[in-house]
Amino acid sequence: MLGRVQVDVEGAFESIEVPLVAHGSRVLTLDVILPLGLTFEELDEGSLVVVDVADGSHAGRAGVRTGDILRGTTAVRMQMEYPTANLVFGGVGRPKLKKLLFPTSSPSGMRPLVLCMGAIRSNEQLDNRACLVLERPSPPPVAAAREERDAEGPFDPRLFE
Repeated sequence: MLGRVQVDVEGAFESIEVPLVAHGSRVLTLDVILPLGLTFEELDEGSLVVVDVADGSHAGRAGVRTGDILRGTTAVRMQMEYPTANLVFGGVGRPKLKKLLFPTSSPSGMRPLVLCMGAIRSNEQLDNRACLVLERPSPPPVAAAREERDAEGPFDPRLFE
């Protein structure tokens, strides 16, 4: 099963299609200020999973949760820019920082954790913001019911009427 999302990268929308781990998962994008305040772990199947979100961190305030799976991020790299006059009359280009979408998986499999973390960190060069593409697995039915019950409290509200 595949999930698809569009990410705004410098005013242009880029699509990313990601394989979903679980049925009912959803793909979301979150714009987060660096440093994130997250700990990722690389699982055996090659997924990069959030295992810890620091209290009060930028990522926590943006809505990242433990168990989210990193499917992509924005990254910054240097590219040569050639103004139109340079193309017509000749001349040299200028280096410019460019933001792009960096999927954490490639046709040959998952990219290494260190490469994905470098992509996130590269956003410091431009605007100190990274757009994370995350897969949020749906909770199992029992866990969802337990979360709903705990949100209401352990007692039936009718007891206090």
